[in-house]
Amino acid sequence: MQKLMLVFLIIFLSSCADKEEEKELKCSINKDEFCIKDNIKYSLKNRPIRFMQESILFIECLKNYDNLNIRIYGLNMDMGVLKAQAVKKDKIYEVEFLLNFCFVKDMRYRIELFNGEKSLKKYIDFDMKR
Repeated sequence: MQKLMLVFLIIFLSSCADKEEEKELKCSINKDEFCIKDNIKYSLKNRPIRFMQESILFIECLKNYDNLNIRIYGLNMDMGVLKAQAVKKDKIYEVEFLLNFCFVKDMRYRIELFNGEKSLKKYIDFDMKR
């Protein structure tokens, strides 16, 4: 019985460690100069993103889309979905957006790419701290 309890304890602790590691982002557009995910390069003009201040996101290495737009939404709290249209300048898409203030101390957001209403299944996550 004690061996069985020990096995469950080891499994539980190892799963907690995995969740802790998942909390850390490998790359953050809020900290790093740029991030590359799924062969797409993301960068910001005015880093870091600040609540209630306009930000400009640059998206590079992406094929041509007629109606590229982004959706920004919280992963750890439902704050609705912010939609913003992308404008292509040369080979780079630019998207202007503004995040509302959030009372959660540590907030994780996702920027997901869409063509019209269809998700491209491409996204990047970033953290905001109050």
